[in-house]
Amino acid sequence: SNSFENQPTALLAVFSAISFVLSLWLRGRFWRYATILGFEGIIAILVVMAFPIMEMILESIVDEKMRKVGEKIRAHDVRMKEMLKRKKQESGSDSR
Repeated sequence: SNSFENQPTALLAVFSAISFVLSLWLRGRFWRYATILGFEGIIAILVVMAFPIMEMILESIVDEKMRKVGEKIRAHDVRMKEMLKRKKQESGSDSR
């Protein structure tokens, strides 16, 4: 009925294992803690820089694909109009 999982055991186990390993490695030492925070900060900056760039690249790819699809649809529309025009001419010449 709600959006939370009833038993998030796998997720809890993964985070518990990571926390356990980090707590053993840190052992209350400030510089190790600062190092981890620095790595997290660098990763956050890279993500903040990378996602807009990836979005622009994806947008240009989608625009190019849509342009190609649009050209194919317009070409198909022209072919269908020509076919319809020929059929009307043929049926018009047959009925006379």
